[in-house]
Amino acid sequence: MAGKKHDDREKVKQQDIADIFTTSPNKDKKEKIKQPKKHNKKEHKKEQNKKEENKEKHIKVAKKEEEKPVQQEKNETMKEKIDKTLTTDTVTTKQLRISIIIILVIIIFALILINSRIHRIEQMIKPTEPVTYYVNPKTIFFGDSITSRYDLNKYFENSNYINKGIGGEKTKDLLGRMKESIYDYNPQRVVLLIGTNDINKDVPLDEIASNISLIIKKIQKNNSQTEIFVESVLPVNGNGDHDKIDLDIVGNRNNKDIQKLNEMIRLVCEKTGVTYIDAYDEFTDKNGDLKVEYTVEGLHLSDAGYQQQTEVINEAFRKADEQKEALKNSRN
Repeated sequence: MAGKKHDDREKVKQQDIADIFTTSPNKDKKEKIKQPKKHNKKEHKKEQNKKEENKEKHIKVAKKEEEKPVQQEKNETMKEKIDKTLTTDTVTTKQLRISIIIILVIIIFALILINSRIHRIEQMIKPTEPVTYYVNPKTIFFGDSITSRYDLNKYFENSNYINKGIGGEKTKDLLGRMKESIYDYNPQRVVLLIGTNDINKDVPLDEIASNISLIIKKIQKNNSQTEIFVESVLPVNGNGDHDKIDLDIVGNRNNKDIQKLNEMIRLVCEKTGVTYIDAYDEFTDKNGDLKVEYTVEGLHLSDAGYQQQTEVINEAFRKADEQKEALKNSRN
């Protein structure tokens, strides 16, 4: 058995040697090429993972390349929208500013208009402050010939009394000379006696009273601090039996109309808040006519008549001063 094994080994060796000499190098190469390269499992898995990763990277890059124009287009669209929005906002802002300016101009104009109207209303309601031309307070006697014949320096000690009476004038004549006779003086007081010539000229009584009311209101408007005293129209004496009476001078005047007018004047004074001096009864006799001793010819006053006139006016001034003082004390 040992000899047989030895023979077999020799045969194998010989065969191997024969193969070495009979086998060509190219054949070995071919065999080497044909033989697959052996890898272990871990390396193979790594290669597979790497290939997958590379593949995924290539896919992502391709997607990004595809998305670039779309994104760029979106960006451009967004930019256009933003530009359009900004443009619209700019236009809207300009329009808003213009609207605000227009509204402000309208408001300013409205305020100016309202202020102007308020000023006009105030001017209508509140008398304007007059310009004072005299340092000392003045008292103006305003009326017709009964006033113009009144020697104020003789009957009053106060030198600040000014006579603004003109013979023959009626109520409408006084309305025509308010500025130079009253307003420009800005007097402390005005004593008004007017109406007898209106009656003589057959002017309706209500028109006379209306004109007197207008005179009062004009003084109040232009000289708000001026005190106004309105004296009743004095009686006349139309009794022709007395040598002293001149019926031509008395004319159409009569005591009945004078009394009616005086009642109207009293009501006007109440409405306008001025002092009414009721002198009529202080000058009448027992028959209701002007006392003969108080008149020159039945209409105008004599020296005694003016003395009586002075007493009546001074009494009215005294009462007005007392009322003012009492009002002043009550406020304190």
